[in-house]
Amino acid sequence: MSETINVPKVGPVKKSYVLGAGGVVGAYVVYRYWSAANTGSSPPAAADYEPDTSSITQAGGAPLASDRTGNTTDTSGTDGQITTNDQWTDRAVEKLTTIGGWESRTVLTALGKFLARQPLTDQEALIVRAATAAAGQPPVGGPYPVVLVSGGHTEPAKASVPPRPSGLFVNTVHDDNVILQWPAVAGATGYDIDVSHKPIKRVGAVTSDRATGLHSQTRYTARVRARNSHGAGPWSSVINFSTGKKGS
Repeated sequence: MSETINVPKVGPVKKSYVLGAGGVVGAYVVYRYWSAANTGSSPPAAADYEPDTSSITQAGGAPLASDRTGNTTDTSGTDGQITTNDQWTDRAVEKLTTIGGWESRTVLTALGKFLARQPLTDQEALIVRAATAAAGQPPVGGPYPVVLVSGGHTEPAKASVPPRPSGLFVNTVHDDNVILQWPAVAGATGYDIDVSHKPIKRVGAVTSDRATGLHSQTRYTARVRARNSHGAGPWSSVINFSTGKKGS
């Protein structure tokens, strides 16, 4: 018995090699038919079989570049980051209104002036410092200095009554009247004059007034206070005076 088999286009080959290879192929075919019978599908032809490479990954676990589809932009590390001044403003407003209790319009006004490099009132500067503490510095165009308005005033001056008058004195004395005089008070639109034993008298924006209906050779006290649309200010110091003899 010949120990070789003549394989076309190959030539003589040992029988053991041919039989071994045929056994491997036969075992594979039997396995594929058995698998198809249990799954209800037809076994694929040998020419149609392709290995599944969907799970093959590059070093580090990333899919092969040829298998990556769709948006491949790397956005790692950008979630929650502030990249524009508008985003910074939104974050600061959210923090200061929910935690700080500021009104959103007030915060927006202060931050808008800050980003426009405009002078800030003290209150606006306080809001800006709170915003940078909560949301960091604006990411674009900085640094943005905190500049206060001229003189450091942060709020318009509160409306108030006039100050206390000073320098009240008696200009002229008669037996039944005297002329009281005082320096003008800034912001006053009128004055109240209080002479002892007499009703308080209200006058306009003057700096003197005649107190009448007095008794001769009698001791009196007098004081004055300034008024404006917000009310009356404090009384001046009290002065003492005496009327003259009858007929003087």
